[in-house]
Amino acid sequence: MFLDMNNEMSIDKVFGTLSAQRIFFTLAVWEKLAVSDIITKTKLSESQIHQTLKKLSNVQMVEKVSRGVYALTKTTTTEHLKKFYSQLLIEHVGEELYRLSKSIDTQPIEAVSVQLNALLLQWKPLIDQHYSFRVSSLVEAIIDKSVYEQNVINE
Repeated sequence: MFLDMNNEMSIDKVFGTLSAQRIFFTLAVWEKLAVSDIITKTKLSESQIHQTLKKLSNVQMVEKVSRGVYALTKTTTTEHLKKFYSQLLIEHVGEELYRLSKSIDTQPIEAVSVQLNALLLQWKPLIDQHYSFRVSSLVEAIIDKSVYEQNVINE
């Protein structure tokens, strides 16, 4: 099915859309999610989510595991794509955490906190598995700078 150029619903056509890639990345990290959680994490509309989930289901990349809850299938193609994209996400999240750690001295601390929180909300399982120490260090640096700024204001 993957290489069937005549098939309207081939994996390469479905997976070539941004919405399919966002949903795939999100399910690769979170394992299974309700539609409402997919909407929150991908920032896609509910109709986009439903249309894309249907297309991904038609090419056996996603399956409904219970009412309104979806997961990636265990097909060989899906597992290979999951490994590949998980590695890309690990690198991307690592780069984002590095960028945040370097921005503590140049950005308002509230902005850094908001960006870190957004990263955690979107990729928490991946961060817990690969970057828990780095996040702990970043949180400590944010707290230290907040305390320092508060002391400067109070003087």
